[in-house]
Amino acid sequence: MTAYLRVNSIDVLYDRVRALSEVSLRVDQGDIVALIGTNGAGKTTTLRALTGLTPIARGEIWFDGQRIDGLPTDQVVARGVAMVPEGRHVYP
Repeated sequence: MTAYLRVNSIDVLYDRVRALSEVSLRVDQGDIVALIGTNGAGKTTTLRALTGLTPIARGEIWFDGQRIDGLPTDQVVARGVAMVPEGRHVYP
């Protein structure tokens, strides 16, 4: 089965500070996935990288068989990738 979302060893840098190092994940169609971790663990940075808001320094992001890393955010969202932050109490 081909992964619906595949992240291959991405690195994200903020200036020269490495925020993510070799993050990989696979999500098959129909899966439900949650990113859970402490403050500063890289959850938001991972989501920002997936949506194109933060560029990746290394690695690849694939969605529905198409490589999406490096695309502008509007094109990533048009393909169906978006994030819903919980920080404003979206979920009780």
